[in-house]
Amino acid sequence: MGPRGVGKTNLIQRLQGQPCSETYIPTPQISCSHIRWKQSFSREDTCKVECWDVVDEAFLNPDAFAGGVNLIDASVVDVFQNCQCVVLMYDVRDESNEYLESKIQSIPPHVIILLLGNFADLVSSKETPDRITSLASGALFSGRKVHMLQVSTRTCLNMNKLYYFIGLPFLQAKRESLEQQLKQCYEYETEVTMNLKNNTFKKKQDENKRLDDFLNQ
Repeated sequence: MGPRGVGKTNLIQRLQGQPCSETYIPTPQISCSHIRWKQSFSREDTCKVECWDVVDEAFLNPDAFAGGVNLIDASVVDVFQNCQCVVLMYDVRDESNEYLESKIQSIPPHVIILLLGNFADLVSSKETPDRITSLASGALFSGRKVHMLQVSTRTCLNMNKLYYFIGLPFLQAKRESLEQQLKQCYEYETEVTMNLKNNTFKKKQDENKRLDDFLNQ
């Protein structure tokens, strides 16, 4: 997510191994792409990551008035449904936090947030601006999971760190899945233990045997 012109489309292209486009072409509506990602800390997990290039306001479709379909944007789609991570992009040369502040408030608390500054190659300091650090500190204080990074999609500065960062939402999703499995195992274990104590298992066996005898008559 991010204002127009911050390099969202170029970011996805870089993660796909494609070259960075030097010509700015505005994205008309929300688009979905996939990247193949392999974690560096395990040889077993290779996954296909679904990436949404989110557009807050789609271009007006001139054919909509003639029965055409309106273009899709964030005003008509829940972009956070089944979302593990939101990359909030900003231009490191921009002095305003207004967009980032408004979007952070709309993101569900369990979703990991990365405040990603682009065009880091065009500024002398590679340190995260104080305004971003302050914004992240406030979000962390409110219980959100916020990280910061500066990159350049043009020169690939720190793109390796971004690729490594993808491991966080992957591991969170994997942990939540394992916790759900453990919860189910505990519930089944408790049920089996109670059935054995109450002799329910033997009663069910007797009922099944009577049913088999009846059917085999």
